[in-house]
Amino acid sequence: MSKRRLPYKVVYRKVKHPRIKITPQEIIVIAPSDEVAKMVYEKYKKKIDDRQKHIKSVEDEIARLSKQVSINPMSMTEFREYVLSKIEEYAPIVGNRPNKVLFRLMRTRWGSNSSKGNITINTLARYLPKHLIDYIVFHEMLHFVYRNHNKAFWRVIDELFGDHEKIHKKLSSYLYAIQERK
Repeated sequence: MSKRRLPYKVVYRKVKHPRIKITPQEIIVIAPSDEVAKMVYEKYKKKIDDRQKHIKSVEDEIARLSKQVSINPMSMTEFREYVLSKIEEYAPIVGNRPNKVLFRLMRTRWGSNSSKGNITINTLARYLPKHLIDYIVFHEMLHFVYRNHNKAFWRVIDELFGDHEKIHKKLSSYLYAIQERK
């Protein structure tokens, strides 16, 4: 397995809080100068190294999946209908429904659940097998019950979907594979 290094780039902006953004494709440091960018990069070196290790650990899976990723994913209409049907299916289980369901391209995550009761689903999920879409939707719905990823949250996930760590590794691999195809 070859060592895969994420490209590093600096985006120069007048910002109050310089920061780092790690995507599956690159490391982006947002800072006003090279000097500040180097300090930010050094501050987040461990996080960057951890991401590099994670990518390396799923590299073979990424290569395999990028060959399998559907060139013809679900249409957005089919995808929306499928997600909304899953929300209806899971609402009685979690005892809540989202105020809004939003669909948008997300570079580093599959979904989110806001404090306003809205769920956002990554449009790239339309490339996934349905059982993984089901997992993403249920995961976000379960945040109505458990706002964080505590032991009780993972216990419910594991009861319904099996080992969440394996699922997360698969989802991570798919995210990289899909983004490599684009």
